[in-house]
Amino acid sequence: MERRTFLQGILFSAAGICAPEALALTFEEYKQLQNTQFDDYQARFRAAQLVYQQEIKQYWLKAEMSSKNAFVSYSRDLLVRSTIDYEAGTVTVEAQGATPAEAGQKIKQEVERLLSLDTQTAYKEDPILQLVERDAINKNAEQLPREPLVGDLFAGKSAGEVIKPANKSIKEDRRPVAKVVIKLPEGSTAQKAKQYLPLAEEYASEQKVSAALVMAVMHTESYFNPMARSHIPAFGLMQIVPQSAGLDTTEYLNGRSRLLTASELYQPKVNVRSGSAYLHLLYYRYLRQIEDPLSRLYCTVAAYNTGAGNVARTFTGSTSVRSAAVKVNRLQPQQVYQQLRKGLPYKETRDYLEKVVSRMALYSA
Repeated sequence: MERRTFLQGILFSAAGICAPEALALTFEEYKQLQNTQFDDYQARFRAAQLVYQQEIKQYWLKAEMSSKNAFVSYSRDLLVRSTIDYEAGTVTVEAQGATPAEAGQKIKQEVERLLSLDTQTAYKEDPILQLVERDAINKNAEQLPREPLVGDLFAGKSAGEVIKPANKSIKEDRRPVAKVVIKLPEGSTAQKAKQYLPLAEEYASEQKVSAALVMAVMHTESYFNPMARSHIPAFGLMQIVPQSAGLDTTEYLNGRSRLLTASELYQPKVNVRSGSAYLHLLYYRYLRQIEDPLSRLYCTVAAYNTGAGNVARTFTGSTSVRSAAVKVNRLQPQQVYQQLRKGLPYKETRDYLEKVVSRMALYSA
């Protein structure tokens, strides 16, 4: 493909993060090396994404891309786009064709593909990850489970049966586009959640945190989208950022920090264990000076999204957790919650706290 040739000179594999020569470095030098390597990875990821977006815009007015809650894919010729939006509960398929009949046939073929699509195939075919992690894809892709992206939600149904009740329309883009919007079956989020509950229970127990907390974080981070990713980039069900949560949890779990690749973080076991371990670190290490368990829980949830320093800033104006803990310990848990809801620096985190806390009730025994 042209984009692969275009980028071969600037995009290369993330191998070497744990190279033998790194073992001779001091701890501070090693940490700096890791930061540099993540900066390099991030730059390559964003460069690949930008080039792919520019290619998409030759055919579409807007280059829709995958996000935390939605998986977006394009056909090889870029004339068909599909979006599985786990939060909105919809599957949208759009196709450009010479005639309405041709576009309709493309839509049917795409729905058939989506019904059989699994996480391993989606990872292998991802054009951005092919550029950024091609060595890791060759090495790790077979380790990814073949979990259905949406086929399990339409079990036993053909593409025609799925399309029949869909909302159908024609819209104008760079060319006329046939569009169908399919509603996911009622209870789809709960069905996806049930799939990952055993992992949450296993690793929550291992890390001495609440399984309800792990599930509520997973729900809020990705809506159980197994191919979730953000622009940072963060990857997977619990949206692990390789540089922050990834480094902290690998050091805690394995005794030595290292960057985790997307191919690792798309493995549910690795992702959920890493997310559970990060919750453990926040609750039992970084925020340990907060005495009341419920107050510390609220701060942990906020810190998972924005970091412990921003949580501390909510109470003192500085990033000192020690100073913030003094003030937090003078407040009742509900007062702590209200202070976080009003004073956290970012609206995203204020809303995140409310969502996670409310969703914990969905997963409490």
